[in-house]
Amino acid sequence: MNKNLKKNFVWNTIGLSLNAFNSLFFLIVVKFFNGTDDAGIFSYSFSICALLYVVATFYTRTYQIANYNNTKKINDFITFRLAACISCFIIAVIFCLASHFDFYKTSIILVILLFRIIEAISDCIYGFIQENERLYNVGISLSVKAIAGLACLVLTDLLTHNLLLSIASVVIVNLLFFVFYDLLIFKKLKKNNTIKLSTKRFALIFKESFTIFLFTFLLIYMANAQKYILTYSSTNEEQMIFGILIMPSTMLSLIGNYLLMPFMTSLTKNIKEKKIIAFKSLARKILISMAIIGIIGLVFTYIFGIPLLSFIYQYDLSPYSYELLIIILASIISAIAIMISNFLVLLNKNKMQLVLYIVASILATIISVIFIDKYKILGASISYLISYTFLLVAYLTYYELVIKKLIKK
Repeated sequence: MNKNLKKNFVWNTIGLSLNAFNSLFFLIVVKFFNGTDDAGIFSYSFSICALLYVVATFYTRTYQIANYNNTKKINDFITFRLAACISCFIIAVIFCLASHFDFYKTSIILVILLFRIIEAISDCIYGFIQENERLYNVGISLSVKAIAGLACLVLTDLLTHNLLLSIASVVIVNLLFFVFYDLLIFKKLKKNNTIKLSTKRFALIFKESFTIFLFTFLLIYMANAQKYILTYSSTNEEQMIFGILIMPSTMLSLIGNYLLMPFMTSLTKNIKEKKIIAFKSLARKILISMAIIGIIGLVFTYIFGIPLLSFIYQYDLSPYSYELLIIILASIISAIAIMISNFLVLLNKNKMQLVLYIVASILATIISVIFIDKYKILGASISYLISYTFLLVAYLTYYELVIKKLIKK
């Protein structure tokens, strides 16, 4: 057994958890020091950059780890990632100009994007470090960046009350840690530093990663569609409110991941041994567990949700208790749908998933435009629920069909 296994697991879990809650902590700081307008701009900008981050990474890390010792080299992945990051930045500039955002909002988006681009380049380095069984270094890097970045944001915003400077300070911290920690470990592990590029392998990475990139892009879009559309027909304050209300969904997604991960090996083993009934039974138990956790979370939200969020963000959210419950219900449905998606990935059923997400994304866009224009935050909440309910029903239907076919074989 790998002697670093425990250390890898602990540090990676800590790092991923801290990183997952970055946007929550950042929004709290921005709301406290800069007010509702800046908080609304920040919430929207961060969600847009989450989508652009998918373009920057092109989600090649898993593919990178699986193929590193085969036909592609780390230099190919780094070059591809840099090209993706440059493309991502150009797309962001064009998007901001086409949306007629003012200079301030555009600057916030681009500076946050620089922060995410550094993360995207680091992620490529992390893939190489993970391949060398040093995942704990990745966890340490993520943890330090999250804590140092938050501390720097608080300090800079406290002194300047300038959102742009505060985010820029986080960019500088991440860049410094990338240069003096991530790159040093990378150079230590990579004995041959000669860069030999291959356009053929470059094109192959694009081709073989495109499906998972598009799938992930739509997944992130679905999670933020209401935020994107809300910005065109609402105030910055309303954007901030919806951003706060949707924050707890991050925790439910994280719980879903933690619940699923320990069983991935058992599920994979059942598939390899063609024990489909055992696979289905275990999958059902996991889904039921998530549903129970979700119901507990819904009850907790009903009792404590609004008072707790109002206290944390120092903003009266009492008029939005109904919207919060709708969002939490949608988040539970989303977590279950994503779990089923993972089961289908293990069963190597990916193409149909892409079709389901394309249809769900189109539906989410249409109903969001209709409901948000008329009902604002309530409309965003309702469209969030409808979108994920459709996705879950579609996924359950397809999953049951796949399982029935496999059992009959």
